[in-house]
Amino acid sequence: TQSTGGSSHSKKMNRRLPVSSLTTSFLQNTQTLQKTPFIAKRNVSDVVVRSQRKGRSGVSGVIATVFGGTGYLGSALVNSLAQTGSQIIIPFRGQQRSFLKLKVAGDLGQIVPIKYEIRDYESVLRSIAESKVVFNCIGRWCDTANFTSGDANVSSAAVIAKACAEMGVERLIHISAFGASPDSPSEFARQKWKSEEQVRQYFRETTIFRPTTFYGMEDRFLSRNSLVVLVNKEKPTARVLHPLETPNAPLHVVDAVDGIMALVASGEAVGQTYHLLGPKVYSYEQVLRIIEEASFTLPRQYIPYSFEEVEGEYTSRLGLRVSKNPDWTPLEVEYFNTVLPDETNVKDSTSAVSLLSKPLLTLEDSADAVLKPLRDLSWWNIADENGYNFDLDSYYLRG
Repeated sequence: TQSTGGSSHSKKMNRRLPVSSLTTSFLQNTQTLQKTPFIAKRNVSDVVVRSQRKGRSGVSGVIATVFGGTGYLGSALVNSLAQTGSQIIIPFRGQQRSFLKLKVAGDLGQIVPIKYEIRDYESVLRSIAESKVVFNCIGRWCDTANFTSGDANVSSAAVIAKACAEMGVERLIHISAFGASPDSPSEFARQKWKSEEQVRQYFRETTIFRPTTFYGMEDRFLSRNSLVVLVNKEKPTARVLHPLETPNAPLHVVDAVDGIMALVASGEAVGQTYHLLGPKVYSYEQVLRIIEEASFTLPRQYIPYSFEEVEGEYTSRLGLRVSKNPDWTPLEVEYFNTVLPDETNVKDSTSAVSLLSKPLLTLEDSADAVLKPLRDLSWWNIADENGYNFDLDSYYLRG
C-alpha cells in the first residue's frame, strides 16, 4: 500500500512544471512589460454606465406605501406600481400569508411588508418614513371584533393623513366612495364623506377618488352575485336583496388602477377629487342576466326581499362565515340601494378613467373570464332538450 501511494504521489509531482521553468517564464514576461508602456485596457461595458432595467426588475427610485394593499383594489395597485419598478411598502396587521401573493409582483426586495397597527401611531410613521407616495385603500363594510366600520373608514384615514403631513410625504391618494355626502341616506357614504373631511384637514393636497363597484378576477361583484343565480338553480324563482331596477356603473379593476396611475403620474390631480365610474350603467336585473349567460344557467325569475328575510338563505346553505367576512352586510345593501348612479353621473362627472386612451371594459367583455369556473356542465344536456342554438366552435372561440 505504501509503494502504491508513493508512486501516485510521484506521478502528480511529474505533471507539475519545474521551478526553474516557472522562474524563467516569469522573468521573460517581466522584461516584456518593462519594454512596452503600460496601457489600461477596459471593456466599453465597464466604462459606460449601463442603463437601468425597466419593468418589474427595474428601479424607478419611487417608494410608495399602500395601506390596504392586501385588499382587492390595493392588490391591483401594488401590481401596477411594481410594473414601473417602484419599491412598495405594504403595512399589514394580520398573518404573513395575507401578503404572500404580492411578493411575486416585484423583483427581490421591491415588495416590503411591514407589521403595523393603526392604533399604534409610531408603527404608522415607520410605514411611511421613506415613502414619497402613500395610497389609503382601507375600507370596511361591517364591524369586526376589534374595529367598527367608523374606525376603518374614518379614524384610520385621519391617522394616515396626519402621519403623512408629519413625515413630509409628497403625495397622498385617498380612496373614498361614489356618492359620499354629509346628507346621504347611506351610512357608508356619510362615513366616507367624514373621511374626506378628516384627510383634507391634515393634508390639503390629498387626491381623492370616489369609485363605484369594482369587478374582475376574484371580485366581490360578479362572483358574489353569481351565488344568487347558482344557489337552488333548479327552482324557477330566486330571492334577491336589491330591486331589479337598481342601477350600477361597475368598473373593471384594471381600468380603475390605470386611471389612478395616469392621474398620479401626471401631477395634475393634486388636491382634486375624481370619480371612478364604469362606461355603462346596468340595472341589477341586467347584471343577473349577464351572469346567467356567462355561467350557462337557465333564466329565472328574481323576487326582491328585505335583507332580514334573505340573509340566511345563502349564508346558511353555503356555510359562509357570517360574522367575520359576510357576503352581504346591511351597510352594503343600504349603500347600493340608495346611492344610485345613472347616465348623467357617468357623462358629467369628473371621471379619472376618461383620460385613458384605451376603450374601457364592460361586463359583457369580462363576465366569461371571471365566471368560467362556475359554468354549469349540465347545460350541454339542457340545451338539447330546450332547443337552444348552441355552437361548439363559438364557445371555444370566445373563451
